[in-house]
Amino acid sequence: MSLAKREIVLVQIAASESRYAWIRRQTDSTLRGEVEVDELGTLATRFADDAFCLLVSVATLAIHRVHVPGRHDAPGLRALPWLLEEKLGAAMQDMVTVPLASEGQFVWAAALEQAQLTRWQAPFLAAGIRLARIVPDALLLPMRDGAPTALRWQGGWLLRTGRWQGAQVDENWLSVWADAWRREAPDAPATGCYGDAPPDRPEWQTLPQQDALALLAQEAAHSRVSLLAERMPRRGLCAWRRPLYAAGVALALLFAWQGLSGWQLARQNDELNQQLQRLFRQRFPDRPLTNWQAEVRRATNQQARAGLTQWMSALPALPQGVTIQQFSWKSVPPQLRVVLAGEAAQLAQAQAVLERAFMLERLRDGSLLLLPAESL
Repeated sequence: MSLAKREIVLVQIAASESRYAWIRRQTDSTLRGEVEVDELGTLATRFADDAFCLLVSVATLAIHRVHVPGRHDAPGLRALPWLLEEKLGAAMQDMVTVPLASEGQFVWAAALEQAQLTRWQAPFLAAGIRLARIVPDALLLPMRDGAPTALRWQGGWLLRTGRWQGAQVDENWLSVWADAWRREAPDAPATGCYGDAPPDRPEWQTLPQQDALALLAQEAAHSRVSLLAERMPRRGLCAWRRPLYAAGVALALLFAWQGLSGWQLARQNDELNQQLQRLFRQRFPDRPLTNWQAEVRRATNQQARAGLTQWMSALPALPQGVTIQQFSWKSVPPQLRVVLAGEAAQLAQAQAVLERAFMLERLRDGSLLLLPAESL
């Protein structure tokens, strides 16, 4: 597709499963609106000569830098899906690998499941629209002189930390994410924030306020990134890889627990994988990794990941000095048991904070049982 061709940029509205926001930039004006999924055909008829570009959450895929010696042409990249599986430490069923960029002997590549691509395209194909591009949203956030940038987006925060690195973070977990990332990259320039920075991020530099969708659409006009380009399918899940797959799921949920969104699978790069291990040891110093993995597998077997993620998102920030030493999740009936560590006064304050979000029951062993409030 020629980038000079006029383009409609769409994104699914976070609070709705059937509604899209769209924008169409022109030389002297900008058209924009919202459309229900069953009205996409009308939009296609109205702009019959335009290309359609869909923005998707960077949290739905994994992006890694993979060592691929030799030429990075089609034959040379045939091993990329297997190399990426090794990098992830997991195998995704019907995985699709998309090369993004070549750097010397390394290739930046995205990995996601074919089923996810199919879900994104299905409503458009039903409306007679063949998407020209599918683009991870964080990779369209501008970077200023190599400095990270942040933007309020879809009820949370969109962050870009490198040319091929980014994250979508829930508002409640932004501080956890920002502190962890700063420990990983202490020498990185200060993050530039479009609009007002969060109160607890005084070190962020304020950039002019921007309309989020308009900003991303403007960058999309100059980007060639697409998850539809040069896809390399890797089908099947060998039996010997199943333990690795379970470990990958465990890392993905741990990533959600630390605030990097509940849908990320062994995220972004080697440094962040190492970060996960450190964060695990910091928050659960008394628990071996195998116990954590067993709990995650039980939650996964109950098909309760979505419920667990919902509870994690509702969990309020605890007072400074209070940590969650242990926790266990039960989906039926939904309940979360936590063991807090800290000074007595801080623990009392933490319990008061939790009581505002959950029904709270104190157990004899000192743990707290969080039961659903009406909002959960």
